[in-house]
Amino acid sequence: MRLDFVSIFPDYFAPLRLSLPGKAHRDGLVSVAVHDLRDWTHDRHRTVDDTPYGGGAGMVMRPEPWGEAFDDLLRRGSGWGTGHRWWCRRRPARLSSRLMPVNWPLATG
Repeated sequence: MRLDFVSIFPDYFAPLRLSLPGKAHRDGLVSVAVHDLRDWTHDRHRTVDDTPYGGGAGMVMRPEPWGEAFDDLLRRGSGWGTGHRWWCRRRPARLSSRLMPVNWPLATG
């Protein structure tokens, strides 16, 4: 299994090299790759966010680095582009049978 994480804080995923996930990685059961989203930016400051349209507090993520990152990772292939893709969202989607892979074991009780 290959897991690719794209983040503006790639060091945050360093603990994946420890304990059971680290052992699975060393044994070749799982391949973990962490990518810095800023690698897909083209400006001097490696900007990944911008002010919201219309003003207001906070910042919003720019879509261009994300699009380039996903396109590049899918283009690299290595056979994993045909598997399942999970996208992290701020608010998770409601779990339904449509979202689950075929024959997904569900724990009950």
